[in-house]
Amino acid sequence: MSRKQQLLQEEGFLIVREGVLSSQEVQRALEEISAIIHGRVPYAEKIMVQVEPAVQKGIREAPSREWAVRKLMSYVPHSPILTEIARHPKIAALLRELLAEDVKLLQDMAMLKPPQVGSPKTWHQDCAYFPIEPPRVLGFWIALDQATRENGCMEVIPGTHREPIPHETIVEDAFPDYGIPKDHPVFQRTAVAVELEPGDALVFDGLLVHGTGPNRSDRPRRALQLHYVNARCRYTGRNRPPELLQIIGRSYEGCV
Repeated sequence: MSRKQQLLQEEGFLIVREGVLSSQEVQRALEEISAIIHGRVPYAEKIMVQVEPAVQKGIREAPSREWAVRKLMSYVPHSPILTEIARHPKIAALLRELLAEDVKLLQDMAMLKPPQVGSPKTWHQDCAYFPIEPPRVLGFWIALDQATRENGCMEVIPGTHREPIPHETIVEDAFPDYGIPKDHPVFQRTAVAVELEPGDALVFDGLLVHGTGPNRSDRPRRALQLHYVNARCRYTGRNRPPELLQIIGRSYEGCV
């Protein structure tokens, strides 16, 4: 068992600090995100753009449209630049080592937490959002800016990836979210703030408990978040999702 495999098995996460993305790839991703937000690419309308709830409700003001956006979602396969990152050779190599030989992309997002108005994300497990059995899901959270406690870096609770925890509607900053009840005993454990440099990645099990704080700094905290699934898993939801992008290996009949 490699050191990376051991960390993922024991702690539920590992940090890749040698840089999954180069500085040039980070810059290209930031430029592409900006182009999508401002509608400068023909496929911009096909990508979901979510505005910060406090800005949308007029509780807080943002200096520009770009600094009002909380999330982009489903940019694969529309954006060639961001799709290329989702299929990045370094990511593919880690997927082979840590997840499976046959892997599909389950979900793609850009988490943008803008300066001053960036809202928190309540504590949760990603697999609570995915009707996948067994829950063999691996997340890649790739920093595009320096991510610190001050601007809302990822925080994780090590070792909380061994079983699912019931989720419910949670109120954060006066807005509803979906997460783990605040009185759950999992919060007796110590959380770890994962501060990253641009291009670094947090790789984590889909059952790891994690969340982020608000961004009250003057710096953005932008990141790409990609979820991958073992291609042998089954989708158990009512409505089958669109066909998932094959990243490595092959597909299996009756599976995702």
